[in-house]
Amino acid sequence: MAVANPSPIPGRYAFCATGAALDRTGDAVRVLRDADLCLVVDIADLGRLGHLARPLAQRGVVTRASITTYAGHAPPGPRMVDATAAATGELVYDLA
Repeated sequence: MAVANPSPIPGRYAFCATGAALDRTGDAVRVLRDADLCLVVDIADLGRLGHLARPLAQRGVVTRASITTYAGHAPPGPRMVDATAAATGELVYDLA
């Protein structure tokens, strides 16, 4: 498993990228090209992924599901929306 962000992880959140989650933001484009599965969290519009949008689109995404706290931001397709949740991470935790 690797974490690949469109921008570096802020220092105050560095603890989130330890252990099982390996921060690979520096080579995120290569990570996306080599990945068997890509999970984009809390972004309804892939354009918000910056320079990672094109490599992700080139992967030929077949199914696009959304997990979000904002119903208006969820794209068409399977979705899990809960406006009462404190954050998308809470929904991911509940799903797991």
